[in-house]
Amino acid sequence: MKSQERLRAAYAAYQKGDLKAALVQAEAALKALPRDPNILQFAGVVSCQAGATEKKGADYLQRALDNGGDTVDNRINLAKALSELGRWKEALQICAVEGDASSPDLQRMHADLLKAQGRPSEAVWVYERLVYEQPNNFEAWNNLAMPAMKVVTSMGR
Repeated sequence: MKSQERLRAAYAAYQKGDLKAALVQAEAALKALPRDPNILQFAGVVSCQAGATEKKGADYLQRALDNGGDTVDNRINLAKALSELGRWKEALQICAVEGDASSPDLQRMHADLLKAQGRPSEAVWVYERLVYEQPNNFEAWNNLAMPAMKVVTSMGR
């Protein structure tokens, strides 16, 4: 079976909810095209969703980034996989993109990771930047409230 046929089979299996078969087909396609960022991204997402180790998913997603697939979605998926592995520092680095490459979704993920690590003061700074840049982003306002309350209550101790 050619790599394109394997990829079609992987997508078809994924659409049917057969994650195991989707991963098998994606990995077979990767044997022919080991640096294809789209196949690597697909294999990474499916690995994480299929309950395969997040390490495997994180490895595929990192390879996707390294091979031209540096997208916001890939960064967010990689950060989630790394955080599940307890690799917080790496997850934060993946989200800490400045300038034009930064996106509200990536900033929110960065703040969420900080909050999950028990670093509310730092999370507040990121959420504040989000609401400053997008004053109508009510999700960002909501996310800002919780760590801000933690910071305020910790100051009263």
